[in-house]
Amino acid sequence: MLAGVIPLDAATFNLLDRGNERLVKRLIKQAFVHDVKVLRDASPFYHITDKATYPRFLILNTTNRALAVEGAKKFVNKLRASGTNVQFVPVDDHTHREMAIGMYDASDPVGSAILMFILHYEPND
Repeated sequence: MLAGVIPLDAATFNLLDRGNERLVKRLIKQAFVHDVKVLRDASPFYHITDKATYPRFLILNTTNRALAVEGAKKFVNKLRASGTNVQFVPVDDHTHREMAIGMYDASDPVGSAILMFILHYEPND
């Protein structure tokens, strides 16, 4: 069984969200063209239901990208509505690169959040 999921600064959880950043929309179009079914199938947002059980989540996003934070919060709300244990950590003053580097440093807010998430694992979470 999967013990937990830690998306780190995901650009979007919903490829169909019209609120995605312009760059993200362009990348989605390049990767998927514009097949609504494919975009929906590729979006984690549309796979969360209250009829399934999910591992706990720790979702971290840089506050430098407000639209990504907004999309992450929508995903967090959907996970919570399904009964999933989920933590959302907005990270100030970090670029995407700094978040990727920070996950290896327990004194960094990103690394600290990940370490606490791992250390506080309970098998029945």
